This record gives sequence, structure tokens and C-alpha cells, in this order.
Amino acid sequence: MKNIKAYQRDRLILEFGILIAPYADLAQGTAIPEINEYRKAVAKVQGGIDKWLIGVKEFTTFAQDISFQREYQSLRFVFANLNSALPHLIDNNVSMPLDEIHSKFKTILNDTVDGFYKNLDNIPIEWEPEIFEANTPFTAYLRIREVLAVINKRFDYFDRYLKEDFFPLFLKSINKDVSVRLVTTLGNDQYGVKAISSISKLAFQEFTDYQLIEVDYTILHDRFLRVDEQIFNLGPGTDRAGIALTNFGLTDSTPKVHQEFDDIILQGRKVH
Repeated sequence: MKNIKAYQRDRLILEFGILIAPYADLAQGTAIPEINEYRKAVAKVQGGIDKWLIGVKEFTTFAQDISFQREYQSLRFVFANLNSALPHLIDNNVSMPLDEIHSKFKTILNDTVDGFYKNLDNIPIEWEPEIFEANTPFTAYLRIREVLAVINKRFDYFDRYLKEDFFPLFLKSINKDVSVRLVTTLGNDQYGVKAISSISKLAFQEFTDYQLIEVDYTILHDRFLRVDEQIFNLGPGTDRAGIALTNFGLTDSTPKVHQEFDDIILQGRKVH
């Protein structure tokens, strides 16, 4: 299966977020937690660690005799270190003010999260685009439409050769309350801002939060689609459906990559 490590990585990140949720709730709450609330959180997290470690083992194993043992041990001890540091903080600081304990707890939690992502990044992954077995762009078109059908809040598309065909093919079916960012180059009368400006203005009037962003052509290489928290690589691009094979597959959707796409949007010129 192509991109199996990519899927395992995304699943591991998702499960990591679910697992630390009891801690995150304490860290982000408006009220300062009582000591017993920390103890309850430790018990909840401890109950899910064994299952999470199965995913860690799968992700760090590439063959029967090939595994990233050091990285596995580092990820494995992410929660072990946290779950030992927290009881130590509570049991040895009974007289410490609760707000001070809370501050130290948040520092420990932030260090744990940073350590998790740092160790995760040490495991190499080769991201492969997926070409559908049917070998037709229409199959990819249908898959993209399936993804668009479940959008909740965000739709971003990055394509240096964005054309008018994109609007009736894909943008037409999106809920008008969804935040939309179309990122392309200045282009000419065939593609880019110059080619789509008129139809883009119509979309701007329909959507509650819509922006057309112009960036330098050197910034955009592959074409990407971001739907909520997932990022997809589209290969040759959706505007070529019916002309050439179209790649389509889930790619690296980590916070670091999301930030890179956010930076592209922020650094570009807002057309409207």
C-alpha cells in the first residue's frame, strides 16, 4: 500500500492528541485545577498508553528486521516521562500554591508535546503520490468531490496554473460559509490571477470568507488541496481533468507543514 507510513504517521498524531486530551483540558481550562484533577488525568492517560504504543511500534518498524529502535524508545517514553514527572510534581509540592503547580504542569506538558514531534520528525518517510488503478483523471475527480463533500470550515487550493475550469468543477459545490483561499500566480490570459480575476470576483461575493492570493511563481511547485486539517497532493492539477492522468493522495499534514502553507498565504498579495 502506498503511503502506508504517511497514514501511520497521521494516525499516530491523531491518537496522540486524543491520548493527551485529559492533560490538555487541564492546561487550557479557565479554572486552576485541584490536585485530585491531576491524579484523575494521569489515570485516564495511563489507560490508553498500551494501545497507543502498538501504533508507535508499527510506525517505527519498516521490515521484520528493520526498525528505528532508538526513535521507538524515545516516543515510547514520551508519556512515561510525563506520567512520572506529574506525580512527582504533585506529591513533592503539597504546600506549593495551585497556580504555581499549574504553571509547572503546563511547562512539562509543552515539553512533552515538543519532544513527541521532534522524535516523530526523526523517522524518514517517502511521500508518494497515488495514481488510481482505473488510470483515468475522472476517477481522481470523483475522489476529490468525495473529500469536498465533508468540508467543515476550510478549503485552500494552491496552484500556479489555476484556471477558470476550477470554479464550476469544484468551488460550486462548497458551502458558502466555508473559508476559501485560492493561491496562484499572476499568470496570463490562460491561467493565474489575470485569467480568473472576473470569475473570482463573483465567488468573492458569494462566500462569507473568500480570498484570492497572488504569489511569486517560484513559491508554488506541486499543487495542493487543504481541506480542514488534511492536505492532499493533486499532481498535475484538477484543471486538467480529462486531459492527463491526475495524481491524488493524502500527504504530510503535520502542524509544521500547515504552518508553511499558512505562511505562503500570509506573504502573498490579497487580490480580493
